[in-house]
Amino acid sequence: MLSITTAQLAALQAHAMAVFEPTSLDHLRTELADLTEEASDVALLARIRDAAPRALGYGLESFEDVQAFIDTGFLLDDPDFDRNPDHAWAKTILSDPDLTPATKASRLLDIAFDLNQAL
Repeated sequence: MLSITTAQLAALQAHAMAVFEPTSLDHLRTELADLTEEASDVALLARIRDAAPRALGYGLESFEDVQAFIDTGFLLDDPDFDRNPDHAWAKTILSDPDLTPATKASRLLDIAFDLNQAL
């Protein structure tokens, strides 16, 4: 039986974030350029580092799903959208056990995009 120590797991998670962060940053700069142009890379990386573990906590695990969670925060101009009562709809989606992670991510992004366009 294979067992992974806590230290090994931490190392794997650190490596995954080291790969994810620059890809996510490039995505934000390209796909949400108008929303991120005034932010420094340091500020964007801080948002990525804050949001990614929260996305994982909701069962969003693929790059695309985690990125959708991060994008939602930018589209809503609220890095804590999942904890903000003004966006209770997001918590409802994220907490729905009947939705797949991809469906949760897609719904978040669709609604956030629509709300952003309405501004």
